[in-house]
Amino acid sequence: MLSNLYGAIQHFCKAIAKIQGKVMAALQKAEDAAEAVEKVAQKVEKVAEDIADDIPKDTKLREVVDFVEKIAERAGNDAGAIDDFIDKVQEEEENAETIAKSLKEDFKKDPAEDSKEEKPYAEN
Repeated sequence: MLSNLYGAIQHFCKAIAKIQGKVMAALQKAEDAAEAVEKVAQKVEKVAEDIADDIPKDTKLREVVDFVEKIAERAGNDAGAIDDFIDKVQEEEENAETIAKSLKEDFKKDPAEDSKEEKPYAEN
């Protein structure tokens, strides 16, 4: 019966690992995209700032450039927040993996070995 349970657990863990791999690959792609958006947004914001300095205030063109600058700033901030969130998810995934490995090692241990390691109480 235990061998059936162990086999089921192994099958379940393999399925989870497969899904985990796909999720982590997708997260990496999302992180790469967020970093790219953040870099582009910073450059667009800088260019808009530079252009705005040369455009007279109270003109439609200046309003458009200011709007582009604000959108670029917001996009950069949002992309940075997404990147930070993904980093935290990846960090927690690593922590969960460490815990899972520890549990797997504990599960593989023979209970008889644990009783051998236990020291009997000293008799008085």
